[in-house]
Formats: sequence, C-alpha cells, structure tokens
Amino acid sequence: MPSATYTALASHTLSSTASTVTFGSIPNTYRDLVAVINIRGLTGSPTARGGYMSLNGAAASSVYVQSSGSTANSGTDGSDAILPFATVQGVFIVNIMDYSATDKHKPLLIRTSSTTSAWFIGGRYPSTNAVTSITFHGPDNGSDQFAVGSTFTLYGIAS
Repeated sequence: MPSATYTALASHTLSSTASTVTFGSIPNTYRDLVAVINIRGLTGSPTARGGYMSLNGAAASSVYVQSSGSTANSGTDGSDAILPFATVQGVFIVNIMDYSATDKHKPLLIRTSSTTSAWFIGGRYPSTNAVTSITFHGPDNGSDQFAVGSTFTLYGIAS
C-alpha cells in the first residue's frame, strides 16, 4: 500500500490576537485534511466550554472522552465540534476524512493533550457538500482570543 503524502496547503501564525482563524478556498484535490494547531495561550478568561470548529460555516456534532490522571469524563455536543481550547496551551490535531466526497457525511477525529489532561473527540459534519472552508473559533464564541504566536497549519493528504 502506498504511503500517504502530506502537502501544506496554508499556514497562519498570529502576529496579533484573533477570535477566529479561517482556511478558505480549500481545493478538492486531496483525500483527507489534517489541521495542526499550536495554541500559545488565550486572552480573556476562558471557560471549560472551549472553542469550536465550523466547516463551510456550519457546525459539526461531536462526542468526547477526556482523561486527567485517575479520572475520565465523556459526553456529547450536538451543536458543534467542541475543541478544548480552554486548556489555554497545547497542540491540537484535527483529521477530516473524505472531505471532498459529495456522497457522504464527513467523519472528524480531534486529539490533544496538555500537562494535565488528554482529549479524544470524534465528530461528524452532517452534509454531503465538500468541505471548502474551516474556521476555528475561540472559547465563548470568540470573546476569548487566540494569543500572538499561535500557529494553524492545514495539510492535504493524498492517497
């Protein structure tokens, strides 16, 4: 089986704070997408709610498992694909499978860890439209902003 090839499609490094970061005009020439997000911190006072991700301006539903040492939590979020940006700092890896397919919903897998916990999030973009834009929103619907130096990189994966 051939190995997957990652191609950097776009990258943003924040030189000023931002409540959202968007990748638009995503070409439909790859099989999957991977976003790697390195949050350097947040402004404001983020809540445990975290931020979220929208695809083509629409929300994706999600389920999550979170572990911190000897305790674990799980839950669902039917309104958006929750991202635990409230952990303030960390690296987030977002996989969007079959993003350009027009005959199925798109599965999502999100992983992150911090010094105190790890998160595994599975989700679904409930549309058969190809994903052409992705927006990452800070906690509290953008009232908390991503700090200067945070990086957002989007890769296309060819089979």
